[in-house]
Amino acid sequence: MIVDLEPLSEEAALEYIRGAGPKDDEQRLDWIVETADVAETPLYLQIARELHSIGLMKYVSSSRNGEWLDVRRGRPRWSPKPATGLRA
Repeated sequence: MIVDLEPLSEEAALEYIRGAGPKDDEQRLDWIVETADVAETPLYLQIARELHSIGLMKYVSSSRNGEWLDVRRGRPRWSPKPATGLRA
């Protein structure tokens, strides 16, 4: 017997990734689910859940002389720190 499965909705994928992990960065998790399209790929969905459960899905940046390393847009580059803080 063959059963066709439909992909998860983004909301269901987000809920699965949240699991028992930290609840401090819901907007970032939502952005990751939408951008990476993890609802379509079970392996990446599982990896995202495991990384989130141990706190490794947070936005990582480093400062240097008042600048921040932005790794979200193509090639990493140093830029002035945003006045409102980092956003996902």
